[in-house]
Amino acid sequence: MIVNNAMSWIQSKARTLIVAIALLGSAIWVLAGNQDSSSTIEKTRSLEPQLHVEIEALTRVQVRDYRIELDSPELEFLAQFIESGTVLPSQTADLKPGYSIETLTEALARAEAKKRTMSESIATLKGHIQTIQRYLDHTNPDAMLANFRISEMKQWDLRRYIDEEEAANYEKHVLLITRNYSEMAVRWPSLNLRALEFLLTDVKSDLQSVVDNIQSQVRLIESQLPAAIDALAIQRRLYDEKHSYFEILALAENRSLLNANLSVIGLVKVNTDDGRHVDLEVEVVDMKETVVIPAGGSKQVRYKSALLADLEEEKRQVINALWNEQHQARLINLDNHLRVYTSVPTSFSDQSHREKELEHLKQVRVETNDYL
Repeated sequence: MIVNNAMSWIQSKARTLIVAIALLGSAIWVLAGNQDSSSTIEKTRSLEPQLHVEIEALTRVQVRDYRIELDSPELEFLAQFIESGTVLPSQTADLKPGYSIETLTEALARAEAKKRTMSESIATLKGHIQTIQRYLDHTNPDAMLANFRISEMKQWDLRRYIDEEEAANYEKHVLLITRNYSEMAVRWPSLNLRALEFLLTDVKSDLQSVVDNIQSQVRLIESQLPAAIDALAIQRRLYDEKHSYFEILALAENRSLLNANLSVIGLVKVNTDDGRHVDLEVEVVDMKETVVIPAGGSKQVRYKSALLADLEEEKRQVINALWNEQHQARLINLDNHLRVYTSVPTSFSDQSHREKELEHLKQVRVETNDYL
């Protein structure tokens, strides 16, 4: 009886132990299987392309072959201030002269500079005329005609304003009047003040004619310059808003074990004030079927948009309104398996990698100000 009970107890414990061992083995098998499955998933993920894209620079580029024809009186005024050899070739048979926006801007600057120079010349000449008038005023004891000498006339540099031969003739006669050496053997030479007075009167008259002529030119420039400034401003606005395109320099980093093939097309999505966005299509500058990003490596990719003049009017207006106004832009591109990659947001404005680094350093200083 005792033996039978002992055997039953042993058999019961044995069955319990077998069940426990079986459960433990099953658990170990499940755990090992899960680890193998996780490892397989992780390996699979590492083989899939994992791209990180960042915009390094976003630039607006103005075209260089944009021609502006002088087809209005306001712009035609600038022709006299344009340097020779700056005409851009015409694409039409009429061969109308056309110039770049830079050439016309320089011409406008010359017109303004000439106006300033002529105004300065008028002030200088009026000063000479006043000096002559003081010598001709017999009641002025501070500027007696007998004290006038050739050295003062030479300081006027008459050759800048009147005929060179006439200027030399004036100086010659002043010298003869004020330095008559033939009389010095007998007594101190007496000056022919009457002759000197007539000579200075003629010089004064010539200088006044020059002043009148320059003033007439200044008035002509002043009457036409504002309209030319407005006309060129309109041309520059058209140039800026239509005859430009965007270039995006992006850095694509491949964090997987396989090469990644980026498509040559992409989108720049720019956020608007109402929470929506406008899309700007871009293409890789060096067109190929794909852009290969090596496994574990990185590559700079340069994109280029279409000329803004080729966009729809509404889209062009929106893009121009958003540019340089602190809006955010993202570069959206995809690989040959149609997986989409989005860059980190950046400002839709002119920038460079150096500026971004500098801004980052400024932020770090602010955040760690307590430790600096």
